[in-house]
Amino acid sequence: MKKIYILAIAAFAFTLNMNAQFEDDFESYDEGTITDQADNFYNWSGDGGGAESGTVTTEQASNGTKSMYVTTGNDFIFDFDGGVSGGIHTWQYNLYLNDGSTGFLGLMSSGPQDDVTFGAGLYINEPNNGSGSGIFIDAGITGDFFDIPEGEWVTVAMIMDLDADTMSVTVGGSEVYNGPLALEGQGLVAADIWDNGGADFYMDEYIFVEGTLGAEDFNADVFSVYPNPVVNTLNINTADAVQNVTVYDVLGKVVMNLNPGVVSPSLDMSALSSGAYIVNVTINGTSKSVKVIK
Repeated sequence: MKKIYILAIAAFAFTLNMNAQFEDDFESYDEGTITDQADNFYNWSGDGGGAESGTVTTEQASNGTKSMYVTTGNDFIFDFDGGVSGGIHTWQYNLYLNDGSTGFLGLMSSGPQDDVTFGAGLYINEPNNGSGSGIFIDAGITGDFFDIPEGEWVTVAMIMDLDADTMSVTVGGSEVYNGPLALEGQGLVAADIWDNGGADFYMDEYIFVEGTLGAEDFNADVFSVYPNPVVNTLNINTADAVQNVTVYDVLGKVVMNLNPGVVSPSLDMSALSSGAYIVNVTINGTSKSVKVIK
């Protein structure tokens, strides 16, 4: 699949490397368009901001208070930290779909000077088919359609073997695709984030690393919370049973301490006063803390 644009050449003057790593939770940006604030996000036009760009917002967040919102009319680029030419790499992010949202996250390699060649891409609720989401290559869906939950945060991981030109995709920890990456050995440069006619979704907790992300990383694939800010009930989304949840106030005092022993428990915070809290979650002997606003 090709998407042809006449671009300012500098926008794609990427140098491929073998050890790119990038993390972004959008907390450091002001509310507003992302492409005029962040080095790793570009508009196709070469300009920053405007209708093409996604937006930093406080309407939803899987961790902290901010995420990136994608809506109708958006079509912009996420640069994989300079690009990579080989090896195994993982792009992981949290995704929140409002009801009926469409979208497209297309992986790109460097092509001829005035065009970009697409490899595999994630079609969110493919608009020409009522069967759900799928991996789009060249002219159609490759493999089976699958569902991405709506109205909740879910972790998507795209594990790419650039040497074998294959990719595995997991949604909420379950593999939904294992097949061609279709970059044809040209390297991975960037991803196109496109509305595909009706986008209404949020992205958070971007991670791009060499290799794969295991439980020892204790990243969003193992643990995320929503909603944040919370009113009464905080949901903890996990793949494994949660051993312990301890909540601290800003002074370091323990205000809640639970041992759920179940997958994806909920936490009743209705009795707590408004303010900031640190929620420490332990899974498989490993702990991580996140800030939650009430």
